[in-house]
Amino acid sequence: MFSEQYKNLINRNINVLKIVWILLFVGMVFYLLLSFIFNSNQQVRLSRTENIFIIIGTVISIISYFAYKRLLSENFLRRYLSTQSLDFHDNEKDLVVSLSSKEKKLYKLLNHLIVPHIIVWGLNEAIVLIGFVLSYITKNFESIIPFALAGILLQVYMYPKVNKIMEKAVEWEELDS
Repeated sequence: MFSEQYKNLINRNINVLKIVWILLFVGMVFYLLLSFIFNSNQQVRLSRTENIFIIIGTVISIISYFAYKRLLSENFLRRYLSTQSLDFHDNEKDLVVSLSSKEKKLYKLLNHLIVPHIIVWGLNEAIVLIGFVLSYITKNFESIIPFALAGILLQVYMYPKVNKIMEKAVEWEELDS
């Protein structure tokens, strides 16, 4: 049904997305380990500051979750597809010249899917970084744990399920227009 050129392009982009996910996940675990290694048991109490960090971390967690749900919703992606032309950047034109119209639209959709993933993964990383900074300020490893837990759980939840989205998108009528 799809050309080999299309399959190669799709697999390449999906693999790049998964590599980025893995690197960011490893970075989160690295912050957790750094906090464990470098923080002493001499705890500094900063209750007001801690509350600010907790509020910021919670708000970013909520934003990340809802942004993920919204930016990767079927309605949002269908609307994106219906408004896109088949124009490509100069560096992509040679890659897509042999693709069918439907394959070009799916390839454009896949390229679009990269941005929302990177945005929410960056927010997840920020959650862990906020916990790391709090842990560093308070000299207490335990301060990072709720932030790391939230960031890592969101990251695992937001593993790139691009194949499923692309399989659903094949059936959308926006590809036929």
